[in-house]
Amino acid sequence: MNLTGGIIQGMSGSPIVQNNRIIGAVTHVFLNDPSRGYGIFMDNMLNEMPGYEQKAGENSTN
Repeated sequence: MNLTGGIIQGMSGSPIVQNNRIIGAVTHVFLNDPSRGYGIFMDNMLNEMPGYEQKAGENSTN
């Protein structure tokens, strides 16, 4: 925060990595407040992708 003041232009979409795995992405929601934003979980993004659930079900071991 001291260096950039928050989320800066161009950071939206930057990956959030935890334990060497991509778990989500940064999104800058508040144009007038760079100190606030959101992290979107990868699961939420994939669930919004058309056909994702069908593809995921094909790999199921049920």
